[in-house]
Amino acid sequence: MKIEYDVLPEMTLEEFADANDLIVEVRERPHIRVGRPSRFYASFKHVEVMENGCLAGYFGDGRTAEEAIENYAQEISRRRIAVNAYTDHRIEIQVPTLTGARNEST
Repeated sequence: MKIEYDVLPEMTLEEFADANDLIVEVRERPHIRVGRPSRFYASFKHVEVMENGCLAGYFGDGRTAEEAIENYAQEISRRRIAVNAYTDHRIEIQVPTLTGARNEST
């Protein structure tokens, strides 16, 4: 029996960003107090998520910048994104399954 698999790879958000020359922007909401779950938010710069024929802005929330980045990875995992969507340099990328942060000890 011959089987061909076409499965999405797994990688960290950092690896995906590096492979596609993407920049993660993390911002702090000034009106949210320390310790609140949505104090920080993160997303890729100049990236929209393609959803049902429309472009949507996705971001990740967190008490810390790291939590916001992790939440963003979960939000965009396995979705299709458009980079520079409103320009002549638009590219579309299928996001792989995004896993936790890169293990720096390996």
